[in-house]
Amino acid sequence: MTFYEYFVARFGITPAEEIQRVREEIWERFRASGRMPAELVAQGPPPPDPIVDNYEAYCAHLQQKAERKEALGANELRAAARIPLPPKC
Repeated sequence: MTFYEYFVARFGITPAEEIQRVREEIWERFRASGRMPAELVAQGPPPPDPIVDNYEAYCAHLQQKAERKEALGANELRAAARIPLPPKC
């Protein structure tokens, strides 16, 4: 079970929906405090974050990255990360 699947099963919403709910709640509290500039109040709550909405793709990217790292092995990874030094003058 992935974290995403666990989160949906446990809370009944996706992580993106929960993050958006919290963002809107924070926005509403700040607006209600009277400290928010009028132009921000007029804009309304923040729109959904496109990165958060693409949570599944982001998780898949992290999984692929971990698999590539594991496939390379420690020595090959170090060798691939080395940048050749310029020759001495």
